[in-house]
Amino acid sequence: MVYNIPKKWLIKMYVQQRFPGEEIARIVGCRKQTIYNQLKKHNIFIRSFSENNSGIYNPAWKGGSFGYNHRQARKIMESYIGRNLKSNEVVHHIDRNIKNNKIDNLKLLNHGEHTRKHNIEDDNKVIPKIIYKKCQRCGKQFKTVQKNKARFCSRKCRYWGDDNYRKKENFRSWKNYYIRKQKA
Repeated sequence: MVYNIPKKWLIKMYVQQRFPGEEIARIVGCRKQTIYNQLKKHNIFIRSFSENNSGIYNPAWKGGSFGYNHRQARKIMESYIGRNLKSNEVVHHIDRNIKNNKIDNLKLLNHGEHTRKHNIEDDNKVIPKIIYKKCQRCGKQFKTVQKNKARFCSRKCRYWGDDNYRKKENFRSWKNYYIRKQKA
C-alpha cells in the first residue's frame, strides 16, 4: 500500500510535537520505515536514536523524572557540612527511603562502612562468622568462614603428597618461566 502523508501533518507530529517515528507509524497504521521514507521524501531532518528517546518516549521515564538522582542527597550533605564530599564518601539514608532527603535522615559514611551497614541490617543476607583454624599439615593458624570445612591453610599444604599436583605446579612454573623468557 502506498502512503502519501501530508508534509504539514508530518512536520506538526514529528518536528513540533516531537513524536518518534514509531509512534507516528502506530497512529497512521503503517510500518515505521514508511514514516522515515516519507520524512526523507519531504526533506524533514530525521532525529538520531538518542534524540528520539528523550523525555516521555524514553523507556526509563517515570512521569517527571528519570528515577532517583543520588546527587541530590550529596548536594544537601555538602551544603550541611560546608565542603565538597570526597570520592570515597557516601550519603546513607537512615530510613532507607531514597526520596527522603531531610538532613536528619542522611548520614555520611565511607564506601566500606556503607556496605557493612547494608549487609548487617539486611535480614535476607546471612553474614558468615569468621573463625580461626589450625592447619593439619603445617600447624599454622589461618582464617576461614565457619561453614567452610577447610582443614589446610593453602593448596600447597592440602596437596603436599599428591604427585599430580606437583606435576601441575612444575608445569605452571615452567610455563611462566617460558613466557617470561619469550617476552625478554
